[in-house]
Amino acid sequence: MISKDEVIKALNLEDQEYKLLYNRYNGIKGRCYSKSNAKYKNYGARGIYMDASWLEDKLKFMRDVIRLEGYSTEKLLNGDIQLDKDLKQFGSDHYGPDTCSWVSGKTNTTIKPSYMWWHRAYNIYTGEFVKFYNLHEFTKMHPDIDEKSVSTVTKAKHRGGNTGWLKGWYFWSEKVNSAEKAKVFVAYNVKTNETVYDYKVSYLQKRINIPAYEIYKMTSPAKPATRYKDWEVKVDYLSEETARKMATSYTETIA
Repeated sequence: MISKDEVIKALNLEDQEYKLLYNRYNGIKGRCYSKSNAKYKNYGARGIYMDASWLEDKLKFMRDVIRLEGYSTEKLLNGDIQLDKDLKQFGSDHYGPDTCSWVSGKTNTTIKPSYMWWHRAYNIYTGEFVKFYNLHEFTKMHPDIDEKSVSTVTKAKHRGGNTGWLKGWYFWSEKVNSAEKAKVFVAYNVKTNETVYDYKVSYLQKRINIPAYEIYKMTSPAKPATRYKDWEVKVDYLSEETARKMATSYTETIA
């Protein structure tokens, strides 16, 4: 195994520069492969790994990283830069010469997919489907919804009364259960072939102009009625996959 002095000589490093790079090497290795590492759950447990050529060769790691975009000995020694795997390839699944670059600490803390979770939202009224990381960015796109309410729904903090719906939007969260399905009421008019989806009986009754109790009768598991004034109503469960197929527009934001 190559010694510290040999690495310093081969790469013409300062002693402190070597120590900081060595710490970067051990830090990446630890969070990717050591289950006892506090950051393992956000890296190794999620499939993040270290390029084999780096993992097996500390000298190659150091030789490569000092040649990466953004590197400066002075900035490293002053603590002004950090090694990042997500800016060149957003959400990259590994640390390697093709994915890493040196960025400021502020940039590195802003872009952290390893600590973030994908959310998906479908609007039952507009047909819009949105995939996003950042709740703030989503609420900027939809100012009628506040960030706290979206956070409550996506994190399922109140799993009794929380249906996953918010102002016509249903939210799937990778962190909670991306396979869950949204309960919806589906009304079909046998004369016009019109199909209407809604998530609340009180909303649906106004849209198709029939009494709420008639909807409840048609969706009751005990003695379901079959039809009222040409409308048939049933309960269904909307999967993310189905919602994506039904969507009339798709937006993905990674900000």
